[in-house]
Amino acid sequence: MSRIVAVLLCCCLAGLSSALVRRPVSVSFVPPLSTNGVDGPSTVSELSFNVIGGVLAEVHGLELGGVFSIARLNSSGCRLAGAVNVSGGSMRGFVAAPVNVVGAGMRGVQVGCVNVAADVNPGVQVGSVNITGDVDGVQVGNVNIGRNVWGAKVGNVNIADGANGLLFGNVNISGDLRGAGIGNVNISRSCRGFLLGNVNICPHLEGEALGNVSIIGNGYQVLSAWADETGVPQLGAKLGSRRIYNVFGIGAAPFAEDGMRWVFGYGLGVHSSLTSRLFLDVDAAAYAATESGGVLGWSFDKDLHVKLRPQLGFFLIRRLSVVAGPTLSVRIVGAPERLTRLGLRVAEGAWLGATAGVQCN
Repeated sequence: MSRIVAVLLCCCLAGLSSALVRRPVSVSFVPPLSTNGVDGPSTVSELSFNVIGGVLAEVHGLELGGVFSIARLNSSGCRLAGAVNVSGGSMRGFVAAPVNVVGAGMRGVQVGCVNVAADVNPGVQVGSVNITGDVDGVQVGNVNIGRNVWGAKVGNVNIADGANGLLFGNVNISGDLRGAGIGNVNISRSCRGFLLGNVNICPHLEGEALGNVSIIGNGYQVLSAWADETGVPQLGAKLGSRRIYNVFGIGAAPFAEDGMRWVFGYGLGVHSSLTSRLFLDVDAAAYAATESGGVLGWSFDKDLHVKLRPQLGFFLIRRLSVVAGPTLSVRIVGAPERLTRLGLRVAEGAWLGATAGVQCN
């Protein structure tokens, strides 16, 4: 970005003298109609007032621009413009305009609709779109794009090649994340920390992920088949990080007394390795059953119950295990006798049962 800005400025201001002229105050209508005349691009000022726009070499103090303000080299202090602020070199201080561009390092605060800086170290960008190289600080905006970040990105979409800190937004996309990603969708090439979102995708995670769907390359990935006291055989999967997983299940009872019945389950669980061959899975899931007539008859207001399943597992071979354990179910809606005939009733709408199955890792 710094190269692009430098090339543009050099093309626009080619042939100007490299000698700098210091004038404490500059007033410009539009270049070259100013108190500096044609020397504006070679002038260094502490106060600059631009009716429409102005071009200076450097500004160190206060600059107000009706439409645009351009500093060829470095600037510091406070710069405000109605449309565009440009610093060809570095900027230290506060910059506010609909579009702010800093060709080198930004040390301070940028506020605008679009903020662009080669680096922010340290500093803050607040705008609709924030684009920078390395960020040591905070980006707050609708879209935040940065090569590497040490700090936080807060926005609708956050994109970083490397992040050390917090990514908080609707969609967080990062290369290597060291910290936390919190959002609706978190996608990271690798992460050392925590992912919290509706969907988490990470090929390599050293930490945990919590969400509705977590696809972790080195996490807990299991296909399973089981049955319980409802008498409905089910197929499903457990997907998640090393310890936290989501459980998905679907089952069918083709010979139920009231016709073909389907069961759908979804929940959250915790996995613990006890020994090299022994493990414990504890999950809680909601199970909804259809009426007779097939999947299209599925309705949550018919049969819905929540089931807690502590399951002890044993690896028969490397990737094949058996699991079994007790269950505790609580009715949400529906008649308990429609949900189970094999369980032991312990309270109104609650019963004990058992589950057993096989898993393939």
